[in-house]
Amino acid sequence: MFKIFPDTKNISRLVYIILAVFFSLAAGFLGGWLSRFYLPDSFYFAAVGDSPAWEKGWFEWQKLIQQKGKSIVIEQDQQAAAVAAAGRIGLVGIFPKDSAEKLSLGATTLKAYRISSAVGQGAAVTSDGWILTSWRPVGLEKDTKPEKGLILWSGYEAMDAENNIYAINDYRFDPLTDFYFFHLAGAKNLTLKQFAARATVAPGQMVVAFDWQGRAEIAFASQPEAPVKKIMQSDEAAPVLLFRSAVGPLSPGAMIYNLAGEIAALLDRQQAAIPAYYFQSALGSLLKSGEIRRANFGVAYQDLSDFSSLDGAAAWPSRQGALVLEIMKPSAGNFNFGSALDLKTGDLITAINGQELNVRFRLSDAVLLLPPDRDVEIDFFRAGKKMTARAAAPAWTGKD
Repeated sequence: MFKIFPDTKNISRLVYIILAVFFSLAAGFLGGWLSRFYLPDSFYFAAVGDSPAWEKGWFEWQKLIQQKGKSIVIEQDQQAAAVAAAGRIGLVGIFPKDSAEKLSLGATTLKAYRISSAVGQGAAVTSDGWILTSWRPVGLEKDTKPEKGLILWSGYEAMDAENNIYAINDYRFDPLTDFYFFHLAGAKNLTLKQFAARATVAPGQMVVAFDWQGRAEIAFASQPEAPVKKIMQSDEAAPVLLFRSAVGPLSPGAMIYNLAGEIAALLDRQQAAIPAYYFQSALGSLLKSGEIRRANFGVAYQDLSDFSSLDGAAAWPSRQGALVLEIMKPSAGNFNFGSALDLKTGDLITAINGQELNVRFRLSDAVLLLPPDRDVEIDFFRAGKKMTARAAAPAWTGKD
């Protein structure tokens, strides 16, 4: 009877070889993965022999997102690809009137209105033709008279995703955000993209940026920036999302979508991302009264959450709220809400309509959401005593 004894010496060698190969492969994979995060794209793609597909057309989004995606799960990758593929739906490209002349001379629509000849873009916000954009015609300024402004706008046309061409026959200026609403003559059934609710637009959220020229990129909305100045105005808008494009400046009015395909923000002319909810009150006013009217709060304030070292801030342990520094003088036609509420210097506003103020919901954010001529309730402290006041928020048109 024979007994078979294993050759333990050779088995040990085999185990060592297998482990060595495994750890070598793992180290190589880990090194390549880390290099994708920490090496600039120019080095990375030179090493792997590939390059981003930025200029290969808007039909290659899946490849583009695979190349630019960093630490993204497959589901997010697919969602972002779907959002980018449908990016032009709900947008219009803005073209100079000479495109119409080219069309009359026999050029095809796609040649007369080439993607590369678009000067800007906008998002359809009503099915009957109102478009929102940060682009503006050359020569148009904030103080331009409406009659001259309309002449400047009428020098341009717009094309939707179905290649329909529209003349521009009206416009409105939003002085708070420096954006414009313009109207397309004869538009009836424009496809709309829904604005994202404020609660869904949060730092760290993955977003997809898209412009009419076909450039797209995925990124993550960054943390809000603290105001560079300590004194803020309640009636001003400061971008709370940051987006920096790696493909160069996107067209004015470029859209930033969340993964649900909703418009999370729009790019202004300085490439700052203005959250979509900034425009909700203005749009409601436009549809109701035909002009841009916002609630006018009229308070200079300091966010305790940003500057807890401010003199007097130590008296408020919560470090939340807006410390009133000055009640602004009302201008002609713009009654001051702070005066109507009888606010005083040194008051600490802690909530508006039951919603507490904090680092992610500042006083200026709260005011943006207030419809004009509606009752507003605020909670505040005065000399350590909690108080509540209610008054109708007056309208502000940006005109002195």
